[in-house]
Amino acid sequence: ASTLMTEGLSLSNLHREIRDGEIVKATHLVEVAHDLMAFYHQKELNGELTGEQARQQALAALAAVRYSGNEYYWVNDMNNIMIMHPLAPQTVGTDLTTMRNTEGVNVISEMVQLARSKGTASFEYSWPKPGEEDGSAKIAAFKHFKPWDYMIGTGIYVDAMQAKFRAALISSVILSAVVILAMFLLLFIIGRSISQPLDKIVNAMRDVASGEADLTRRLDDDAKDELSQIAYYFNRFNRKHISLAYCNRLTNMQPRSLREQWPAKLNVCCLQRRWVY
Repeated sequence: ASTLMTEGLSLSNLHREIRDGEIVKATHLVEVAHDLMAFYHQKELNGELTGEQARQQALAALAAVRYSGNEYYWVNDMNNIMIMHPLAPQTVGTDLTTMRNTEGVNVISEMVQLARSKGTASFEYSWPKPGEEDGSAKIAAFKHFKPWDYMIGTGIYVDAMQAKFRAALISSVILSAVVILAMFLLLFIIGRSISQPLDKIVNAMRDVASGEADLTRRLDDDAKDELSQIAYYFNRFNRKHISLAYCNRLTNMQPRSLREQWPAKLNVCCLQRRWVY
């Protein structure tokens, strides 16, 4: 249970890390676009380009940029007017304050407010993919370019993040299954290493208690664990009983006259159990 709980928390953290990582990635991409726009603005300041030329060349450069397949940048001004959108050029010049998503949220207005107050920010919303009508979850990162009062934005669809999470989830489940299987196998091996020697000791002791024991039987006592110590003392117990039995048998086999002549020697032999099996 604790392993499953830990795994659940790990997957939850993984999902959050993937989401945060994608936001950081989009933010870095916006920073790159901001630097590109600043490059053309510097040309304007240096007198190499007019203000209009600098803007047009910067927007053309951003319109041509693609990453992660077909992801793109767009640019609007801080009055919610679309300035550049490579996949929807028909929206250029449109007042975006009237454009709402399927949930009724004025997405661009929300972003402009965040960009104006924070400079760089992110926003999660629903927006149709190109060629589709239904909205899909999306996270946008954007930055205010103050010299031209533009907002540069880019976004990623959440289903792309979900695909990464599913791939990570499958890998995590497979790894967890292998670890759990290895744990069960290890526990099985440990259990057998304990139960088999213990069964032998129990059976041997039961035979001794019933009077049907084979006193020549020897248990394995070569290891250094507790069961081997028990086996060692069991073997020692058997050897002493064999010595006593042999000593008694030898005594009883002697003629009465001989037993009377050797009582001291035989008794010492039996008492000290010097007969070895």
